[in-house]
Amino acid sequence: MYRAHVYWGCPTHPFIEIETIHEGFASPIRAALFANGCCLPAGPETLHLGADGAMLEFLGKSDVSVRELLAKLVVWQVDRDAPQRLAFVAAPKDDEELAELELEGRYVPSRYAITGPSGPVEVRFTLDRENGLQAAAVSPVAANPPQGKGR
Repeated sequence: MYRAHVYWGCPTHPFIEIETIHEGFASPIRAALFANGCCLPAGPETLHLGADGAMLEFLGKSDVSVRELLAKLVVWQVDRDAPQRLAFVAAPKDDEELAELELEGRYVPSRYAITGPSGPVEVRFTLDRENGLQAAAVSPVAANPPQGKGR
């Protein structure tokens, strides 16, 4: 099985990045389509952190609790001097632990990564103006991979 790791940013918390990990995809292509909001029924559009916990808003759908999706949530701190480096902050076990971090706000996807049984996987799509999404190439990622870009 494959996982989509969606990374979220918020203007009110510029040095914090939230990662949601979505498991159970049959292929890396399906995981990448989900992370980019290109799948049915819909992909994630906005992450809201507040008093009610973490809620994901899906394209064309209503909000769903991150916990309801059985998604994992990890908080990272961005290194001010080297933005490509992240330092682990917390993996809150519940909404109460998340609230204690005081990271309320509206987060939007900034990038994504796909992992599988053998580690990180790179997925690239080819877009044809007439026929839309045409092909996907999948390859294992070398050490220190560049991260996928969000929409």
